[in-house]
Amino acid sequence: IAALALFSKYENDVRSSEAQVVKELFEEAHLKDIKFDTIGAIAIPNQSYALEGDKIEASIMLAAFNKAQKPTIAGMSGGGTTKPSVNGVIPWETIAKGTGLQTVRGKIELQTETGPVIRDWKFEYMVGTTGASMQLDKMNVFYIGVANPVTVAAAGYSVEDVSLEIPSAEVRPDSFGRKGHFNIWSDKPGNVEVAIMAKPKDGNGKKKVGVFPVRVKRIPNPVAKLNGSVGGGMSAALFRAQIAPAAVLEGFDFDAKFQVIGFSFSMLPKGKDYVGPYNVENRAGCRFSMSKDIEKAMSTARSGDRIFIENIKAIGPDKTVRNLSPLLFTLN
Repeated sequence: IAALALFSKYENDVRSSEAQVVKELFEEAHLKDIKFDTIGAIAIPNQSYALEGDKIEASIMLAAFNKAQKPTIAGMSGGGTTKPSVNGVIPWETIAKGTGLQTVRGKIELQTETGPVIRDWKFEYMVGTTGASMQLDKMNVFYIGVANPVTVAAAGYSVEDVSLEIPSAEVRPDSFGRKGHFNIWSDKPGNVEVAIMAKPKDGNGKKKVGVFPVRVKRIPNPVAKLNGSVGGGMSAALFRAQIAPAAVLEGFDFDAKFQVIGFSFSMLPKGKDYVGPYNVENRAGCRFSMSKDIEKAMSTARSGDRIFIENIKAIGPDKTVRNLSPLLFTLN
């Protein structure tokens, strides 16, 4: 009995010793690991924007962290701001702006007993639109000869996957590289249908998600002016400084320039015979060349003389020649 008891004690001591060795080996193997004191559940969806009928997948897992640790963010790009870590978790927030897929990435750093641990991280989110739209029936116009800027979005689709198709017009990407922005160039008046196309989620082909009728018109006629005036009284000295009129496009929001390419000049000096008319042409877009007769009439212009600038022709971005209203001045 005594021998059996002694053997049993020896066996227990061996087992205890083995357990202690295993414990020490385990602790040594994990000595350099990060120590955690909290376990939480997280779920990461494969997308943060979806349409009805789309498949959504997510990864669900347990995450361990240490409430006492204070990780920091370094080298973040993609917008948004971070706050100091709370219970081992760093809050991130932003105000959604723009449309389409947004990517945020950076590095997270955690100080451990054996030095810093740095890991890369990245996530994406989609900024969509509400789907609301407004059509101005009297103002849905494309003008010929200028870039007509448009902004396009389709609810439920990434802005990168939305495009335009317009017959009899050219669709060009935005000159600043902005997604969802296009410039439309038209070359003949009439009516066109703007088709909004979008790429389906499976990435195969395109489908039409909207159609909008748009009128195509010529740029309105500019107004002829001489020294900023459309007629009436003008000092003789100011008139002698410039005889060639300018074509001014008033109240038009596009950057469209017109060039006067011809006009006729005549003058009725006070108490004298009618002078002119003299035709002046300039189709090269350079400075007008005045004849000797015009130069003589200008040099003799005095108060009371009447000036007639007629048959004014101008050409604009659409390359059509416009006939502008005549100018009549009385010198003072």
